[in-house]
Amino acid sequence: MKNMKKMKLMKKMKKLKQMKLMKLMKLMKLMKLMKLMKLMKLMKLMKLMKLMKLMKLMKLMKKLKQMKLMKKMKKMKLMKQMKQMTMTSTLRRTSRWTRWTMHLLRSMKNLSISHY
Repeated sequence: MKNMKKMKLMKKMKKLKQMKLMKLMKLMKLMKLMKLMKLMKLMKLMKLMKLMKLMKLMKLMKKLKQMKLMKKMKKMKLMKQMKQMTMTSTLRRTSRWTRWTMHLLRSMKNLSISHY
């Protein structure tokens, strides 16, 4: 009798132990899965961040290019204005005779008789 009770008790204990082990295994599997999920999420986030950084960089490059173009255009405009201003001021400063000779020289150049 005593032996039977002891056996039953042992069986119950064994079953309980097995269940605990099963629970533990399930828990571990779940933990592993959660870690994996977390890692995946982190990787996705990293990818997204890299993509965003790249996009930001591209926008910045585009802006820089635009600014360079604007600067170039402004410079050209300024150069043109300067050229016009110097031409007019030079013409204003020179005498009529000089202007007339300059005019003649230009017309000769246009007629390709500049070697005269």
